[in-house]
This record gives sequence, structure tokens and C-alpha cells, in this order.
Amino acid sequence: MRFRLTTTYEEKEEAKRYGARWDGEGRYWYFEGDSLPEELMRWYDPTQQTTGDEPERTPDAATQAAHNPSMSFDKRVKDYHHICWYPSAGEDFHGMLYLSETFYSDYSKEFKYCDPYPEEAYRILPDLFIFTDHDEKKEDLLKGGKFESPILHTDRRTDILVAGERKKFMTEAGYGYLMPITVSSKFFCRTKPLKWNTMLMYIIADNDEFYEKCLENNGVTVETIIEIRSMEFKCFEYLKKRNRMLKRLGTSYFIAEDDYCHGLINYHREMLEQGENLEGIVNLDEFYRLRMNTWSDRDGVMWCKVQ
Repeated sequence: MRFRLTTTYEEKEEAKRYGARWDGEGRYWYFEGDSLPEELMRWYDPTQQTTGDEPERTPDAATQAAHNPSMSFDKRVKDYHHICWYPSAGEDFHGMLYLSETFYSDYSKEFKYCDPYPEEAYRILPDLFIFTDHDEKKEDLLKGGKFESPILHTDRRTDILVAGERKKFMTEAGYGYLMPITVSSKFFCRTKPLKWNTMLMYIIADNDEFYEKCLENNGVTVETIIEIRSMEFKCFEYLKKRNRMLKRLGTSYFIAEDDYCHGLINYHREMLEQGENLEGIVNLDEFYRLRMNTWSDRDGVMWCKVQ
């Protein structure tokens, strides 16, 4: 039986200790089991329950927005508080694993060489992933291919699944699909699989056009940016543009290959040494790393706090 909880954002960590889980599609906390633990009773409201195992869901704002082609992008994402953008994502869905409760709870037991997110404040759990790719061939990906099957990624420990209906929508820069995602661990606690839910927007659009028309023009805050595939980072002008983009989007975390992150760090150092005005320029502070071939076959991947 599913018990719906009234847990607030500030209380979520305490509720999670007693087995509460987040439903990313329905956007509420719940406990699954035959009876509700006493520790969770203070978040239980009988008036919010239904007679069945699954609470009745009404379309949330994001779902309704998918059917409104004239809605501006900021209104489409206004109900999400932890947005992660992955430009030129292609078919790389690893970000939804490495930025999930599943990775923190399960994979960290295997990757003992580094403790993921050593400080609680650095734990990144997006409630919306935005993937953009300007390659129109990705239409085949959206219409069929990966999304024809519910499985986006699978390995011996984890499945990343499309967990519901794909809804097509339009943005100021191109069209895309909104879909619920489940990251399912096969080994968590070796007894009961852990399922973590989030949402994915996959948008066919030029990265720069999407940034300008959908994000910057609408004042959308992007908490996390992933950029694993870029090969342009050695260009000074590219580093300059990306640095200022992190500032303008209010980004808190940047995740990229080691060389790319070091390029941005060196850009900040050069500006400092030249006595340039650092207003609008950010620096990066590494706090976590994946070794080569874990995510990228070219380099290790760094988690950085944007400062």
C-alpha cells in the first residue's frame, strides 16, 4: 500500500531515513508498505489518501504545459526547483544515474576510492533533466530507437527507464518531449530494489539558441550543467562564453571532463592575473571525481561547485 506524505523540502532528509520516497511524476513524498512506521505518522494526512494502493493523480502544471504550444519556457519549468541541463546530450543518459539517489545509496558502496558527495549540501538530485541536441537525426531517437523501448540504459546494477507517457511540446527554440524517468537499482540493500523518480525534457534545438531564447531570456535558473561531449573547450572564446553562461544562469554545479574544468579554472586565473574585472566571471572548486572510463572514455569527470 502507498501512503502519501505531507513532507516539506526542509524535512525530506529526516523522512528518507525512515523509508520515505519521492514520486517525481506525481511530485509528492510517500511510503510503500503494509503499514506506516510510527516515525512517519506526523506527515500522514488521511484526507489526502485514496482507497487504492496508488493515490489519485491530477495533472500537474508541467504536464498541462506540455499540451500548451504557446506557453513560454519559464512557465513550463516553474514547478521544478533543481534543473539540470545537458547540452549536446546525444544518447548519454549516465547523468540520470550519477545524479540520482540510486547512485548515492548503491554505487558508493562499490566505488570506495571516493565518497560521493562527502558533504550533504553537495548532493545533487535534479527533479528535471533537460537534454538538448541540435542534430535532427535525434528525431529517430525520440520517435523510436531508445524511447521505443522503456529502457534507456541498463547494466548489471541499474536500469534507467521511461516510466510513462511521452508528451510532445514546443519551445521558443525547438520542439521536445517530456517524460517521467525511473532509475531502478537491482542491488540496493540486496533485498528490495530502490527506485528513484525524476523527469526528462529532451529538446531538439541548437544549444546556443536554446540558452538564449529559453533560458536566458526567461530568467530560468539552471542549478546544474553537464557537458561531457564538448570538444571546443580549448578555444579561449568558448571558455569565456561558457564561464559567463554559468554566471547568468545562476548555476551552482558544473560537471565535465577534467580538461574542460581545468580550462575554466585557468581562464579565471588568467583574468585575475591580468587584473581584469571579475564581475560576471566564475571559478570552479572540485569536490568529487569519477575516474576515466567510468563515464567518459577520454578523461575523468569532475564535479565542481561554481563560485
